[in-house]
Amino acid sequence: MKKFLSIIFAIFCISAHAQLDTEHWFAPMAVRSGITGLQSYLYLSTNETTPFSVQIYNNNILYNTVQVSKGNPVQVSIPAYFLMVTNQGDLFTPTSMGMYVKGSKKFFANYRFSVPNHAEIITSKGLAGLGKKFYAAMAPNTASEDYVNSTIGITATEDNTSVVVSGYDPNVVFSDGSSTPTKIFVLNRGQSYTMDVKSIDSPYNLTGLVGAKIESDKPVSVTNGNFNGIYTNQNFTNNDILMDQSVPVEKLGKDFVVVKGNGTIATGMETALIIATENNTALTINGVNTGISLNAGQYYMVPTTSYINQGNNNFNMSISASKNIYVYQLLAGIAASSSANEYATGGMNFIPPLSCFMPNKIDEIGFINKIGSSTFNTKLNIITQTGATVTLNGNPIASANGPYSVTGNPNWVTYSVPNVSGNITVNSTKSVTAGIAAGSGAVGFGGYFAGFSSVPAITKTGDCYAGILLQVDNTYDGYQWYLNGNPIPGATSYSVNPELYGAGTYTCLVTKNNCESRMTNPYQYTLCPPITTTTYNIGSCGTKTISPAFTNSTQAIVPTNTAIISAPVSGTAAVDPASGQITYTPNPGLTTDTTDSFIYYIQGNANPFDFEYFKNHH
Repeated sequence: MKKFLSIIFAIFCISAHAQLDTEHWFAPMAVRSGITGLQSYLYLSTNETTPFSVQIYNNNILYNTVQVSKGNPVQVSIPAYFLMVTNQGDLFTPTSMGMYVKGSKKFFANYRFSVPNHAEIITSKGLAGLGKKFYAAMAPNTASEDYVNSTIGITATEDNTSVVVSGYDPNVVFSDGSSTPTKIFVLNRGQSYTMDVKSIDSPYNLTGLVGAKIESDKPVSVTNGNFNGIYTNQNFTNNDILMDQSVPVEKLGKDFVVVKGNGTIATGMETALIIATENNTALTINGVNTGISLNAGQYYMVPTTSYINQGNNNFNMSISASKNIYVYQLLAGIAASSSANEYATGGMNFIPPLSCFMPNKIDEIGFINKIGSSTFNTKLNIITQTGATVTLNGNPIASANGPYSVTGNPNWVTYSVPNVSGNITVNSTKSVTAGIAAGSGAVGFGGYFAGFSSVPAITKTGDCYAGILLQVDNTYDGYQWYLNGNPIPGATSYSVNPELYGAGTYTCLVTKNNCESRMTNPYQYTLCPPITTTTYNIGSCGTKTISPAFTNSTQAIVPTNTAIISAPVSGTAAVDPASGQITYTPNPGLTTDTTDSFIYYIQGNANPFDFEYFKNHH
């Protein structure tokens, strides 16, 4: 049997431009309470009706590939060593920990994990979560225990990323015994650096890491919080995991609404943590000037009594500042009762800033009340603009659940829907975001799922083989695309095919009714090159080993990123992750001339990296 191999290839460079996004990064966290009985899962969901592949990586090595589509969310088991730092030797040094998830279309990604009596959810902010300047957030601890800490995890998205962590209390004693005013390190793409302080090691460690400044010369992802934390003055023995992903300072805002979780006002579990990013930041709570002014890196814990009962035990509060701030909600997953301990059910949410450019829908969040095999009582909190019509899974929301006004901010209202489960889609006629507060027994957690960047951004979907689109979110009311500063006639949809118009700098002016118009940041696009075909005679009923290499680039390939995009029909194609070589083996029993084909992908080791798609005919 003769078999022929023809290679069709394309070469170009890629650059990344959120929650619903094509890329998601997760940084690790330092664990102090143990992970016996760990349930560790990545949840993926999308509004796309046509299934597409999502790849999950650790240390630039492909771990798993899954198919996701609307109505078919995916739960993927994640090894502890991806994100849980349990060995002291893996702290304060670059490691291979961290997780990167990418797909050809936009999708939601959130990491949910639990151990006996503790749980949390980390919602990825997509590309909006990547940046070069952050201020770390964690609950200011009120008790000194060996299992109570404050932790920061940082993952690099590019090689040779220099990071400086500073601005924390110089008296803190890190868990490696050091006490220095700065931590400086260099990471390559996919590497992570994790640090922590244990509350028992020094009284300065209780609050000393809150507001630490993180600066890098290339985009990084940051996870921050406590594993575990105690933040009330009424109970010093119960604790829980308090963790979420951060966003860079340029993605923050000045106006926020917080909807109470499941706890009671009296316990002090329901509160909010504010961190300033600039000096002389004045705070307003529920429309009242507090007289409090913060400098960059300083924090303020909002009194629990700031929550206002707007009716039927639906509590919310408004927070405003004169300059950009971080707001994290601290909550309880359950209410105190004779059979439940509210203090043991803490959770932490990053609260997205209000913006009329937030999306009009959240479509969809999968398995909303699950972590692995466990289910939890889950309340859905919705924040939307006043006058909006809101539906949950296509149905109107009961009037007892909202809308409720927000004291100090008449432009926004809230809903709270108890006992939600399964797959969730929220639609609004105006801007909307939504989060959950969940818990059971001694477990509590929470997270928000949209609205993490009010700056419209261009995303590339597809590839040179399957077709490319540049697109923005489809929730705006008007679009006008530009190429090199000039409007493209007729390009008034949320997406555009750049192959029709040429290489250059693309921008899109988006308009939202009753809001304003905004221009996206520029997106540099390079056209796909002409397709070249090469034919090989494989030989009679034998195998063919292909050593991938670029045809018009000097970059070396990254072997672990070589992947089969479309498998052959009449044989198998296997990638050696150590060398990147591909071995094609025809199926046994083929006795006549046979034609077969498959497609593979290779990626270079520079930044920006080159890559090629090869189509092979046998």
